[in-house]
Amino acid sequence: MDERRKLLEKSVKSLRIIIKKKNPAEDAYEVVQLKTQLASGLYELAEMAEKQDKRKLLEEVEKLRKENFEYYKDGFPGDAIVTLHQLGIVNCRIAELSAGEERMKRFKEGERIFDSIAGSLGPKKWPELYASSMLNLINVHQELAALSEKEQTKKHLLKSVESAKEALKVYTSKEFPADFATTQNNLGNAYWDIAGVSEGSQKREYLDKAVKAYETALQVYTRKEFPADYAMTQNNLGNALGDVMLICESGERKEFYDKARNAFDAAAEVWTEKYFPTDYKDLMKNIAILEADWKRLQEERN
Repeated sequence: MDERRKLLEKSVKSLRIIIKKKNPAEDAYEVVQLKTQLASGLYELAEMAEKQDKRKLLEEVEKLRKENFEYYKDGFPGDAIVTLHQLGIVNCRIAELSAGEERMKRFKEGERIFDSIAGSLGPKKWPELYASSMLNLINVHQELAALSEKEQTKKHLLKSVESAKEALKVYTSKEFPADFATTQNNLGNAYWDIAGVSEGSQKREYLDKAVKAYETALQVYTRKEFPADYAMTQNNLGNALGDVMLICESGERKEFYDKARNAFDAAAEVWTEKYFPTDYKDLMKNIAILEADWKRLQEERN
């Protein structure tokens, strides 16, 4: 990592020098290309940086992307839309480092950007960029749901579901297996969140949909091929099954308890305390909650 960082820092320094020497009017297109390279290098450095430095680097990336978009938008439609997509991504990364009104404002801007891209493209014109925009919209709406209240929360979660369904028009299990599984897992998260703000039969309906989405993701996310994603999805599945256990008929409870425990145990095969200490701690907490809920249900029954 240190060696990679040093190489990136050296490259960024060289690009800055080259850009400074160029004539902005005469070498405009070349300058834009150099700024694209500079933005990519800075973004990678940001991913390695601590929070304060990360934000500073990302804000410079955002500035470069905006400058490039202004250049591309009138005569280079393909480059413009790719740059807009990159701008949406960096905007959301900055949003993740923000709080309060700024966090909400930036995620709203991310929603506007990715909606704009999706509206311009559609799933057939530029399928992969369209699907990627939808994948980003899933996360944007989940973030906005967390920042919203009551009806707005559910509204954003439902939009997250619709975005996932749109992404799945492109991300098939055959052609894009990893993206397909990621989208299915995110779809499961959206359904699980909707269940959390629903009641009665509707709550069970969304939980069942969440379970199905996680199980579909696990058809691709095998322990051998995608161990970390496998563990994450098994943990998510365990949570959803545990919630079903709480609201299902008494005769079904043991079945869902067993399924939830099996999912958590599967996650524990990968999320060990040694290699994934934070995930392991969260998993142990989820298992403890499941066991406490199961014990309480048994006591209530007796």
